Amino acid sequence: MKDPFAEVGEPIVGSWRLAAHRCILPSAFAALILFSCGQPADLERARSIIDSARVVEKADSARRAMVNDSLKDGPHVYRSQSGLLLMEGQILNGQREGLWTSYHASGKVKSRSEYQHGLNHGLTTVFHENGNPYYSGDSRNGHPVGEWSFFDLGGGLLRTVKYDSTGAVINDR
Repeated sequence: MKDPFAEVGEPIVGSWRLAAHRCILPSAFAALILFSCGQPADLERARSIIDSARVVEKADSARRAMVNDSLKDGPHVYRSQSGLLLMEGQILNGQREGLWTSYHASGKVKSRSEYQHGLNHGLTTVFHENGNPYYSGDSRNGHPVGEWSFFDLGGGLLRTVKYDSTGAVINDR
């Protein structure tokens, strides 16, 4: 008989055997049944594996929900697990549209970028943590175009780079 857990790499834990009865319960993880041959250390290891599987299942469900939610049209606000604002913008037809703003952990603006049909299209400005610009330039159809400027922490110009309409560097000074 083929071991149903051979793919996950933990078919046998010491003298404990894990088996799934998917035909009885809807969730494979909820249907794990533990068979004992009697060693307490193995029981703790088996419980640890089962608990880890439950955490992974919940995380995967949360990720799927976030992906599905991220495709819905309208305003979107993304926060860290602790509630800090990370990013905000609009989704249209399942893609970024208009101005998107991301934030440093301090709450200060980290970047502002314009999007059209899910691609950078328009002005992009990225800021240092202290609020001074880090770099800024224009994009068309996801490629940098024209002159982009790069700045030091104090706001002084470090260099400029010119791009053609395909995003290739023309001049770097």
